[in-house]
Amino acid sequence: MRRIFCGWAALAPIALAAASFGHAADVEIVEDDNEIRIDTPHLAAVVRKTGYVSGVAGGSFLDKQTGFRDRGFGLDIVDWIMEPGSDVDHRDKLPDEMIYRFGNDN
Repeated sequence: MRRIFCGWAALAPIALAAASFGHAADVEIVEDDNEIRIDTPHLAAVVRKTGYVSGVAGGSFLDKQTGFRDRGFGLDIVDWIMEPGSDVDHRDKLPDEMIYRFGNDN
């Protein structure tokens, strides 16, 4: 349930912006199990619903007027940061870049 919500949470600002720039007939939204594809006269993006991160996929956000395309990792919603609790019980199994070090006393 959380992953579906996260996908739609990432989609909402894009859908609202798209609606303000054109008619509903100009907005195409295609959804499958893994992603939501959005295409409007002004914007295009792919929102990932599953995997390590969910959110707007890297390189998929396009401002058609300026040609701007996001570079890097996209506009991610990283589910593991939002999880409550500590990683202390399994920290030794995590890759170094996934260990949360801020405010940890252990």
